[in-house]
Amino acid sequence: VSITVSSNHQNSLNLRLQLTLIIVVAIIYVYQWINADDERLRRKRFGKKMDLLEIRILELRSNGVVIDQAASLLMTAKQQGYRNLDYGEELIASAEEEIERTLSFSDDVDEIRADTEKFLKEAEEIAIEIKKPGNLFKAGLREIEFGSLREGEMLFRESKKKSQEIIMWWEKAQDAIVLAKNMLGERETLDLNQLSEILSEAKKLLQSEEPKKAYAMASTIPLQLESTDLAMAKAIEKLEQAQKAMKSTEGLNTEDLFNRLEKAEKAMHSGNQALVSGISDGIIREIESERAAMDDVLRALKQKKHLIQKWKDRDDKSEWDVKLEQIELAAEDLSWTHALKLLSDLTKELDGQSQIKTEVIELLEYLKEQWKILRNQCEASNMDMTDSRFVEIDGTMSEINDKLEAGMYEKCFLQLSHVDKAMESLRREV
Repeated sequence: VSITVSSNHQNSLNLRLQLTLIIVVAIIYVYQWINADDERLRRKRFGKKMDLLEIRILELRSNGVVIDQAASLLMTAKQQGYRNLDYGEELIASAEEEIERTLSFSDDVDEIRADTEKFLKEAEEIAIEIKKPGNLFKAGLREIEFGSLREGEMLFRESKKKSQEIIMWWEKAQDAIVLAKNMLGERETLDLNQLSEILSEAKKLLQSEEPKKAYAMASTIPLQLESTDLAMAKAIEKLEQAQKAMKSTEGLNTEDLFNRLEKAEKAMHSGNQALVSGISDGIIREIESERAAMDDVLRALKQKKHLIQKWKDRDDKSEWDVKLEQIELAAEDLSWTHALKLLSDLTKELDGQSQIKTEVIELLEYLKEQWKILRNQCEASNMDMTDSRFVEIDGTMSEINDKLEAGMYEKCFLQLSHVDKAMESLRREV
């Protein structure tokens, strides 16, 4: 009986276990069935989104809108989206955003293109020959066709910028070049090579479709010509002053001055106002300098007796005569500035000699007074007045007077020094 009861109990447990297992399996199956149904719905919705997006892309492309990036994202979504719905839906969203961004940017580019085209037409009406703005515009259109909206926009903006420059500056540059050309033509006799080169460069800039730079360069020419005219007027005034000064050159050496004046006149005809002014100023200064030197030298030569008087009794009289003769020769050659220089050197040297003579006389007079006192002291001391030193001092004093008259001042100083030493020797014996 006990064995039977135990067997029944075991069977009951097995039955319960089987029922539990069946229930668990059923629950799992139901969950998987429900979840699988949700995935099917997501895939279905994902597929519809892709279909709608693909249709939209085809429509946009048929209207000429380039959306390669969005199409590429859609292709990736098709290939990988069903295996990973989250990633696929993310790609679809990115593609839609790219389409919206492209459409928005495309609208902006269309506005820029229309605006650029308006300026381009106006610029081409002003200057038919221009190429750069049109080429930039065409390049922008090509970039748009290839889907490079940003590059296209940049090219449109550059084209507009060039067109605006043409509109604003082309006619101004042309007028400035014509004005500069006419002003230079009125001055054909002048040497204006530098300004002609500037005009040529301005023309090249205009041909290169750089009207603003061309205008800036050409417009400087009238200003420089005005400055040149003013400088030339001053140079002509200087030249006239030089010509007038040349009429008052009597007694001057004018050969070189006339050569320089002729050179200044040629420089005036060639438009070299700086050279005209420089030469004319030099002529005027030299005439004034030479005339002043001539007056000083002639005045001194009229009084040459007074000059000769200063050295006529000197031992080196011949040397001073030679110096005076050199001054006279320079005056005969009309080299007045040189003659004045020699005269100035002569007078300075004479003044120096006169100063030395004064010093010798002062020292001689002083020693004479001292000798007179010392001689009396020696007599009072009963010294032998026949001493050779007394005779020597008296004789030297007399020689100094003679040499002083002869202008031998250096020897005078030596003998005065000798007298002073001899007197000092006598003082020690008094």
